[in-house]
Amino acid sequence: MNSNIMFLHGLESSGSGFKATYLRKRFPNIITPTFTGELNERMQQLERLISPRSRWIFIGSSFGGLMATLFAIRHPAQISRLILLAPALLSSIAPSVSIDEKVSVPMVGILAKYDTILPIIELQRKCEFIFRFYWLYIVEDEHKLECTTKMINWNALVFQSHFR
Repeated sequence: MNSNIMFLHGLESSGSGFKATYLRKRFPNIITPTFTGELNERMQQLERLISPRSRWIFIGSSFGGLMATLFAIRHPAQISRLILLAPALLSSIAPSVSIDEKVSVPMVGILAKYDTILPIIELQRKCEFIFRFYWLYIVEDEHKLECTTKMINWNALVFQSHFR
């Protein structure tokens, strides 16, 4: 597969946090940058990292899931798939998403049953509104998904053929 992999961390995390470190052990070539500032600043930082000729797999956690989604809306040809971990698509700092048509980038979302930040029903509706092709999994975990992160078959999730 000719895609690069990038992990986009949450609002209060970094490219050196638990998930980024965990994913680097599984995918030594993964890029795990640290983003700072408000959403617009973070999106500018992300835009500068991405080559227009590259295809990417984004793994976005919480606020990083919002960033990955916004990037896919703006540049769908550059994304081969999204893996969103409790994506902050409902956050008060998330812009209201206006799209002309549903994003055709395949997306897998892992939602936490005991997430006190992002209500699952509203998040499911938002995913249905944004994405044409999506798979949602609800897991017995909290927003940070620390237990789930260790149990995911990451190779299957990142390279699964049903996304093609």
